[in-house]
Amino acid sequence: PAGAGGHSSLQVFRIHKAPDAAPGTPATSFPVELSPAHVTWVKDIPSAMCEFKNSILVGMGAEQGLAMFGWGKNRLLRQQTLPNFPSRITAIQVQDDTICCSTAEHSVIIVRHHVFDQNSGRAAALQSVHSIRSCFFFVARDPTPRYLSAMCFVDSRTIAVADRFGNISILRIPISLVTDCEDALINDEMLE
Repeated sequence: PAGAGGHSSLQVFRIHKAPDAAPGTPATSFPVELSPAHVTWVKDIPSAMCEFKNSILVGMGAEQGLAMFGWGKNRLLRQQTLPNFPSRITAIQVQDDTICCSTAEHSVIIVRHHVFDQNSGRAAALQSVHSIRSCFFFVARDPTPRYLSAMCFVDSRTIAVADRFGNISILRIPISLVTDCEDALINDEMLE
């Protein structure tokens, strides 16, 4: 729901057994109750969500882009963002460290999450200069605009997509593209 200033919220609920549930009834069977745990306000309407490394990836509009939230005691904690997508993110799929974002008008955008090796001297230098331990970076974008209705990973480098006109496409990420992007990131070329 929209709040003050046009902001939206991410709401977290706890699942409890209903008080009238029979003793020994598992929590996964009915009846259950939802009780509000906390609310986190965000600047845009969340349009896609996905679990990622014990956090939540949230896709929003073009300006807010992709955000990763961690679990906090009183609210969700924004850990990282990747703003400036071409249009609203409508779906998110994850395979290992590769994140596939479907957008409203521009097909598929591939993003990677890179965690710096804490034992390397290069990581220590990056953390002291940029205060980061991990980051998102763009890897690829489908050049053909498609209005997607479905997508899924076939393997770690292959994505199957379907658009609302009945077309099915298979998109493949070249392995050299992923390694070149990670090498540039480690060499600090993408952080400047």
